[in-house]
Amino acid sequence: HAMTPNLGQGANSAMVDSFVLMRLLADGKREPLDRVARRHESARLRFVTRLQSVSRGTGLMARPMSRPARMVRNTMLRLSGKIPPVRRSFLRTFAGENPREAEFFSR
Repeated sequence: HAMTPNLGQGANSAMVDSFVLMRLLADGKREPLDRVARRHESARLRFVTRLQSVSRGTGLMARPMSRPARMVRNTMLRLSGKIPPVRRSFLRTFAGENPREAEFFSR
């Protein structure tokens, strides 16, 4: 999957893509493939794009930087971890949780 390795989500995203596509093709509706592809994209694109962006940003934050820049980064990370909605959002993203995919895993 086209993703930087910073979150370790590339292989996971590829497997989830395959699983969701398999479920869409096996649901018995015999839809045209272009419709199946649109449904797949609707379920996955927004989340995967966000995951790619977070992964890229994580890599940028981890690269060598000046001491003042590290202090700002570390303070921001520490503070963001204390704001429950921000912390939950990051944890869900890092865990690969996408609510739009839930229906494919609950069958």
